[in-house]
Amino acid sequence: MPSPAPNSPVFNALFQTPTPAMGVSQYLTKGSLIVFKYSFWIHDPYPLVIVSDYMFGIKIRGVNLHYLTYPIISSILGTTCASKTFSYSNIKSNTYISSAFRTYKWNGISQVKRLDCNTLLKVISGVRSIDPSQTQAIKQSVQDQLNRTTNPNLDQSNQGTTPVVGQVATVGQQNTQNNQSGALNG
Repeated sequence: MPSPAPNSPVFNALFQTPTPAMGVSQYLTKGSLIVFKYSFWIHDPYPLVIVSDYMFGIKIRGVNLHYLTYPIISSILGTTCASKTFSYSNIKSNTYISSAFRTYKWNGISQVKRLDCNTLLKVISGVRSIDPSQTQAIKQSVQDQLNRTTNPNLDQSNQGTTPVVGQVATVGQQNTQNNQSGALNG
């Protein structure tokens, strides 16, 4: 699926840029889903965070979704995104999710964008769905690659014939049948 163009309706619905009339308290609230550039990054220069709380001018705290798997992200977005009651206490009992909880220094944050949770959920569900015929084609491709890797002579010398393993089984079956018929005759 191609990525949306910056002026496309999907892109515009997903990202919301703050305006001068929009104060920080309206733009940045508990449960807001934001992405930003972080100057003091160690592993993630552009965190995607569900905000649990913030202290204006000091720090923002929340769950960085980049450290979680798609099923967990979908679950969190569906239950806590845009919830004004979201806090660390909502997730502290789950060690996997709480391991993605981070604190970000305010002066290291720039280029903040707030994302729409419902649009993001739709995008995630579209990206993660695979047609069953695509799955079968992927399996077949992997199997073909494995066959070429484990039996490289098969491609060159035995094209259109039964693999060597199949031939050995066939010869063994014929010998068994000959021995059985010989035992009956003799």
